[in-house]
Amino acid sequence: MKQAQSTSPKNKRDLLVKIAKLYYYEGLSQQQIADRLFMSRSNVSMLLKSCEDNGVVVIRIVDSESKAVDMAARIKDKYSLQDIQIATSHSDPEITQDNAGALAAAYLERHLETGMKFGFSSGRINLNIISHLDFSDFVKVDSVALSGCLSGKYSKYGNIEIAHSFMSKLHGDAYTVNAPMMVQSKALKTLLLQEPLIQKVFQQFPHLDVALLAIGTAKFPHRMAMHDGQLSSADVLQLIEMKAEAVICGRYFDIQGSPCNAGINERILAIDLETLKRIPLRIGVAVGSERASAVKSILRSGYVNALIVDEFLARCLI
Repeated sequence: MKQAQSTSPKNKRDLLVKIAKLYYYEGLSQQQIADRLFMSRSNVSMLLKSCEDNGVVVIRIVDSESKAVDMAARIKDKYSLQDIQIATSHSDPEITQDNAGALAAAYLERHLETGMKFGFSSGRINLNIISHLDFSDFVKVDSVALSGCLSGKYSKYGNIEIAHSFMSKLHGDAYTVNAPMMVQSKALKTLLLQEPLIQKVFQQFPHLDVALLAIGTAKFPHRMAMHDGQLSSADVLQLIEMKAEAVICGRYFDIQGSPCNAGINERILAIDLETLKRIPLRIGVAVGSERASAVKSILRSGYVNALIVDEFLARCLI
């Protein structure tokens, strides 16, 4: 009975699908699949061929490089960008994120030189970028966090931890705003800006040569949790009324790319927009088609002049 069940059409197709996923999705070799499924390598090879014969796997040759070049040219022209890089998308979002990180790292390696100052905003993409940074020649570049901290809890995505990681790759000094990105009142912000340690960080902003800006979506009410409670209910209601669509460095923008003139702007410890726009190279980074509206907003704002996205997101922009 077991032998008959194992060779039924349904079970055979299930086996073909399993082998195809191991080979094409997870990247296992034929020998690794054979070891995992307790069969011979020649049997795995035969079954992979059967995947094609039975329509489990359909192989198409697509000139993805020329398509990416065409998409990049259209987006660059549409939004008047200096440059755009498009990373390969994958069915696994984590792989897509890593692909974008590798592309951003390579881009920074081409543009950062000794003596420069490099600013970065908060975003999980930073970890992917740092893991791929590998300069062929020694550089000494200062890294500067563009805003205060999002949370009081330790996080591998936190500005202090990210600044330290960038410092290990860039060999320069690291500057972080050791205070919340959003404080309780305008008066408190004024007092904090008088602190010498915080002043020293803000004094770096006008001298930045390159800024890396993670483009975030303005989704409510989840945004409250992401800011560790720094956004009040009144803040959220005001941003919703202003149709906030995107956020960079704690600054919100509507779909047309206009900055939201919200009350929180008086309480944010971050680079101001005028100073940000004077940075020569401002690289926006985003991954995933769900960020399309946010990226369009920031592109229309003019606060980024270079862009790194994945293929799925790039298609949405044109």
